Amino acid sequence: MYYLILIFIGIAWYIWRDNIKCKYPITTKDTILITGACMGLGKALAIECAKKKCKLILLDVRSDLSLDLLQDVRKEGGEAQFFRCDLSDLQSTKELISTIKQKYKVTILINNAGVGIFKLFEDETIEDVIKTNTINYLAPAMLTQEFIKDNINHIVNIGSAASIVQGMKITAYSASKHAMWGFHNALRMELKYQNSNVRTTLVCPWGIKTGMIQGLKTKLDYFLPMMSPEYVAQCIVQAIEAGREIIFIQWYQFYIAHISRLVSSKILDWFILFVQAKHVHEFKGRQG
Repeated sequence: MYYLILIFIGIAWYIWRDNIKCKYPITTKDTILITGACMGLGKALAIECAKKKCKLILLDVRSDLSLDLLQDVRKEGGEAQFFRCDLSDLQSTKELISTIKQKYKVTILINNAGVGIFKLFEDETIEDVIKTNTINYLAPAMLTQEFIKDNINHIVNIGSAASIVQGMKITAYSASKHAMWGFHNALRMELKYQNSNVRTTLVCPWGIKTGMIQGLKTKLDYFLPMMSPEYVAQCIVQAIEAGREIIFIQWYQFYIAHISRLVSSKILDWFILFVQAKHVHEFKGRQG
């Protein structure tokens, strides 16, 4: 009975979400800061936000890709500034944010940057674990704290299906995304307790067609296809303007997120092994 109710709620939610009114439109008055903006979802977000004619502050460690990024953004009518930023260096990142805050009034923060070092845990180094958790969780937490002080309008954090469901070769990555899940939800509760005007959105997508998860395959690829960065970016911008608090992008991700918490660990582990084990050796992620 519970599953039927859950299915009904999921379908109703999926239909309703596409008809949400734009409560908080992004306008020319907004300044949006996006981390990890030069590739993949970050670049797609920059281009999608540029269509709103807002100002963009774009951060990425890959400064060699910044010229192409700025050209694409400006083609869409956006006004953009690029800053090289290595989020694994928290001190230099904090200093850069201080400089940015002196020049710009950021209204929307999108903590998009992420890294995945996909190995079996016995093959990971402690440096791999530290780097993954610093970029995926500690840096976003620090940026969030810095901008909350200025009463920013909206904070967007990028989680993952790995925030909820386990898998193989993702121990450090999954830990960082679980941390993001817990951090973001606890922060949202604190902001509500304080009657804050700061809005938050947590994004938990399934696989996105970017180099970061290169080689990821399962027996369910036909039913759980990878999504394009452009499509996910559109959904995120729509969620920002609608003031949505958590989005899973696709309807089936809603079910995965909730049903995985109801079944026993033995059943869930069997299922994950069934769909992933055959292809786990191919999953290597971005190389270099």
